[in-house]
Amino acid sequence: MQKFLEMEYDTSNDEMVLTRAQKLEHIVARSGKLCADARYHRDVMTSTAIMDTLKESLAQGGYSPSLINKKVDSLCMDYNYIEKWAERVNRTSTHQLEFSRTVISNNKAKRSLI
Repeated sequence: MQKFLEMEYDTSNDEMVLTRAQKLEHIVARSGKLCADARYHRDVMTSTAIMDTLKESLAQGGYSPSLINKKVDSLCMDYNYIEKWAERVNRTSTHQLEFSRTVISNNKAKRSLI
């Protein structure tokens, strides 16, 4: 998905823009599911990390709330990264899809002037 979103293409070729827009529709759908899955797994990990950190804190005589938050954040770092990446892919593909529609409309307007 990432490579496709970073790919350059010829915006003057309506067929290429339309094909890209169709692929972007699929990416929007898949990345939306990916966002939901990433949030779910992050939330599960956060819950587990909170409980584990609280148990550890009690065994050590207590941690400050800010230290507990930092520890939970560090334990969930990979899950947070995946969620952020999935959201960026979803937003970028949505914006590129809107741009594709604008390009096609603009190209049609140019042709009607000729």
